[in-house]
Amino acid sequence: MQIKVKDWNINYEVYGNGTPVILLHGWLTDLETMRPMAKSLQENFKVYLVDVVGFGKSDLPEHPLNSNDFGDFLAELVKKLKAENPILIGHSNGGRIIINAVR
Repeated sequence: MQIKVKDWNINYEVYGNGTPVILLHGWLTDLETMRPMAKSLQENFKVYLVDVVGFGKSDLPEHPLNSNDFGDFLAELVKKLKAENPILIGHSNGGRIIINAVR
């Protein structure tokens, strides 16, 4: 599926029902790296697998993004998904994005 965040088309997938969980992959990877975790969590949670802006099937930004830009991206994504109080799980740079989103 695709969702518009800022000016970017962001690729994502949704599995399961319940409390929302958003999984963010690390640098130079895509949502596929988080798929095994999503499969385990989907029995008890609504899991969002996301291709972070600039990776996977999501749009490339027109200019380089800094850590704060990625954090702003995630904050806006959460709003667009209408995911209330999601659990955020990130690998590597995905964790850095989360830190910058909740600052």
